[in-house]
Amino acid sequence: MKGQLKGNWADWITAVNTTAGISATVSNPVGNWSNSTMDVVFRVEDDYNASHYPGVSVTVRVAPPLQPSYSRTTSPLLVIGAPTLTAATVPKADFYQMVDVTLTGTHLNGANAATAVAKVDLSHPVVGYGGEAAQITNGTSIPAALVGTRTKTQAVVRLSLPQKVTRISVDTKLSATNPNTCTPFGTGPGTEASPTVSRRVTLAVPAPAALPNIQSAAVINAKVGSDAEFTITLNKPVPFPISVPRVLAGREPSQPVQVVDPFGAMAVYWKMSPSNVFSAVTGGVPYDPNGGFNRVTINPGESVKRFKLRVVSLPAGSVNVGTVYLQTWIGDKTKNEAPYFFQKDFTIVR
Repeated sequence: MKGQLKGNWADWITAVNTTAGISATVSNPVGNWSNSTMDVVFRVEDDYNASHYPGVSVTVRVAPPLQPSYSRTTSPLLVIGAPTLTAATVPKADFYQMVDVTLTGTHLNGANAATAVAKVDLSHPVVGYGGEAAQITNGTSIPAALVGTRTKTQAVVRLSLPQKVTRISVDTKLSATNPNTCTPFGTGPGTEASPTVSRRVTLAVPAPAALPNIQSAAVINAKVGSDAEFTITLNKPVPFPISVPRVLAGREPSQPVQVVDPFGAMAVYWKMSPSNVFSAVTGGVPYDPNGGFNRVTINPGESVKRFKLRVVSLPAGSVNVGTVYLQTWIGDKTKNEAPYFFQKDFTIVR
């Protein structure tokens, strides 16, 4: 913090004493009787704990000529702590596009600007929503804005993602434009820039813990007039029911009984899009050509399910080749995002 000491004999100031952790240097004496001045710069050291010692006594010592002793004056100095970010809170959602992220920390009052960029690499993947491919790459700028009222310990940043996603990591930054010097984001002495603080935030829709999910899908013989065989592969086998010791109501804790967990065959709901280019195969799985949900079950210990459909035509508007989609749901068929939802495109030919 830059300042100026002013008064009789100010140009003769020899020392400025402060609490340990704060230094003061004086320069540029100008003698002008009662308007004499001396410039001073106070600097708070990095290890100074401003949260514990916000008020500091500053003693100015002056040794005017022809006087046998110093004269002293004491004035208060307010130390403002540097801003820090310590945590981030993300609301739970089925997908993320416009989301308010709550950043917490210390000395956040004074921030009036927020920026964000996507962090994308092998350790920080982006997962699209509803089977859509991710269009966000590493370093993509994410529109960000501060919303609500900032406090010393909290700031809310609104991120506006360019597409719906179920997972993404974003580096968010708080700063200030034209900051008030007497705020945590104020500029320091000389040409020191305004502080900035950043935090990496990961937005992730929680996956259902108990259920496997679709890892891949494939097709054989996708030709008009033929029976196409589809294969759905899970990322892990369906769990077997297990017997675990539990205490039932009315029994003593020392008398546990074996109870079988009610996890059996897993249902996979699916559709073809467009649906009317297929029909059921005699003796095969039930199929609704009008776009309704179909269902197959995968037994405990299994991770692969195969079924056949008759290819009756190409999609409308296709000539010799057409594209169709196999859409699957596990657990909740109202949610069109991973890991509940999986979509795979296939080519069928005449």
